[in-house]
Amino acid sequence: SGNLTKAGVRFANEINPYRAGLTFFDVNYGNILIDWTVASPVVRLQVCDEKGTVVLQQRNSLSELQP
Repeated sequence: SGNLTKAGVRFANEINPYRAGLTFFDVNYGNILIDWTVASPVVRLQVCDEKGTVVLQQRNSLSELQP
C-alpha cells in the first residue's frame, strides 16, 4: 500500500515473504479492523481503493501475530 497522494508510481513486485498478494499501485488507503467480540480476536488488514472498495485483505487471529 502507498499513500493517497501518489498514484501510478510503479516498481517491481519483489519477492517478500511478509507481503500478502501483489502490490496495489493505484490511489489507496489502509484499514486495520479488530473483532474483539470473539474468544480469539481477529485482525483484518485491508487496502482500499479511492472509492472504498477493499482490493486486498489479510485476516489473522490476534494469537497468530508475533513481534
